[in-house]
Amino acid sequence: MRETKSGRLSRNIPVQAMSTTTGGWLFLESGLEHELATWLDRQRDVTWLVGQPVLLRWEDGTKHFPDVLSAHRDGSVMIWDVRAPEERDDTFMVMSTRTRAACAKVGWRYELFGGLDPVASSNLRWIASARRAPEWLMPAKAILQGVLADGGSVGDVIAADDDRGFLTSAMWHLVWSGEIEMDLNAPWDQGSRLAWATDAVRS
Repeated sequence: MRETKSGRLSRNIPVQAMSTTTGGWLFLESGLEHELATWLDRQRDVTWLVGQPVLLRWEDGTKHFPDVLSAHRDGSVMIWDVRAPEERDDTFMVMSTRTRAACAKVGWRYELFGGLDPVASSNLRWIASARRAPEWLMPAKAILQGVLADGGSVGDVIAADDDRGFLTSAMWHLVWSGEIEMDLNAPWDQGSRLAWATDAVRS
């Protein structure tokens, strides 16, 4: 609905983020919006993402551009406003309440996003670097299914790998895609546990 831009006095810096969900770029207005978009980008039920998606205008002249729209596999739509909890003043909360009501009128959901836990945020940035599937994914995945047949750890994959790192890079992509599960909220090291996602999680 609007072009993302900044000026000399702007608090936020526009962000151009690649999305695997859309296969293109999302135009966002802050690093916190980028974190939300990256988190949504790996959710299996998200089918589309849009930055700065709509303009809301009320009869008293108030206007608001929500930050992100996510469309979901069940047909639902979510509107997101992004702001750190400590920056949500009374004016913002009134606007948020009005936006929630406007979304409800058209059957959309509405949520506030204030950022992930610092550990989860760091882990998300790490696996986002592996979002693109490597050319050797399928043969590496077949080997990983043996290595992790009964579960295992990051260290088990590294130990089974050779100097080329094919298994390790494939592992990180599969964590990004959700086919391999890791606890996003726990610090990661070679002892971190891995498990293949169940069919229920994958669907």
